[in-house]
Amino acid sequence: MNLLRFVRLVKKFTLLGPSKWKLYIKIIFMTFINRRKVLKKEFKTVVTELGNLNKESTRIVEEEKYIVINTISKAVLRVSNNTPWVTNCMVQAITAKKLLNNQNIDSTIYLGVTKEENELKAHAWLRCGEVFVTGGNGAGFAIVNYFSGISKK
Repeated sequence: MNLLRFVRLVKKFTLLGPSKWKLYIKIIFMTFINRRKVLKKEFKTVVTELGNLNKESTRIVEEEKYIVINTISKAVLRVSNNTPWVTNCMVQAITAKKLLNNQNIDSTIYLGVTKEENELKAHAWLRCGEVFVTGGNGAGFAIVNYFSGISKK
């Protein structure tokens, strides 16, 4: 990240206002920690923190919770696009899920695969209610596993 881009990011951050600073700083730390977990741990250890295997969260969410869901979705995407480390779909989904868990809002992480040019590609996305919070809607990916439930890990 060059200095000019960094200065622009700091300026944008200050314009957000104190009410959003705490959320953005929390997401920065969470993406860093979640990326390290995904890179350093075995997959079966990481998924134990995702919730209940092959259980989906409800598609009905109270109207007032959609404000929180959309705020978290936008903030995770915005931070992820500006971290100096790679914040891939799995890290984004885990981060958003944990933030929603902290608000006592259930969500479902989907893990999928597709084949492109004789190569398997993996993808993770998060759904809460009818909203796809991170990773789009998973179109083109075959769902391998999904996890829901509010985990306090």
